[in-house]
Amino acid sequence: MDISINELIKIISDVAFAPDLDEDTELIKSGIIDSFDMISLISELAYRYNINIKVADIDPENFSSPKDILATIKRVEERENK
Repeated sequence: MDISINELIKIISDVAFAPDLDEDTELIKSGIIDSFDMISLISELAYRYNINIKVADIDPENFSSPKDILATIKRVEERENK
């Protein structure tokens, strides 16, 4: 699957009720997403894209910005396709 950064930003915006995000927006440090939003976001990504984000993947560095989340998704996909 090929998810675009714009599609991911839309999903994050919907989950966190946060308009005007860009790929470098600090999501955790700025308080845009909290732990509940993180769980909701991971659930939404798993549902939409049929990916298995493991507990080890749930690290603040992996979810600090939309760009970092996209990189995490790509790593998860690579792991699942091996």
